[in-house]
Amino acid sequence: MNDPRVVDALSLWGLGGCSVTLVAARENRVFRVEAPAGPLALRLHRPGYRSQVELASELAWMAALEGGGLNVPRPVPARDGSLCATVGDTTVDVLTYLDGTPLMKEGQLAQDADLSGIALRLGGALARLHDISDGWDAPAGFFRPAWD
Repeated sequence: MNDPRVVDALSLWGLGGCSVTLVAARENRVFRVEAPAGPLALRLHRPGYRSQVELASELAWMAALEGGGLNVPRPVPARDGSLCATVGDTTVDVLTYLDGTPLMKEGQLAQDADLSGIALRLGGALARLHDISDGWDAPAGFFRPAWD
């Protein structure tokens, strides 16, 4: 991997020497890391887009969702126990990796997509997300941006 931020981030999680593949380059650069215990996702967040407090809050919420039984990526603590770190001007974190199947192929809905089954599972997951979130007490300092 040529990006020194990736090399530095991997060392913070004790993952130096693991194989890394870029899987997404949008607001974050997301890499699949082939760790000994299974694949992980390394996220390099776009500098200036979200603060470290916002990202730590997101990770705390994700951990609560996963702890409540929702199938979401679980934050993986770095060797020092932190859920996110700064490498240069970039905030980084590591999550468990969830494999999936895209619903779209070349801009079109996949022909074999079971839309009614997908809608049913999605609706159930969203209901569970709301139930977990409504019963969760956010930790002190929790902050997420408003979308309104």
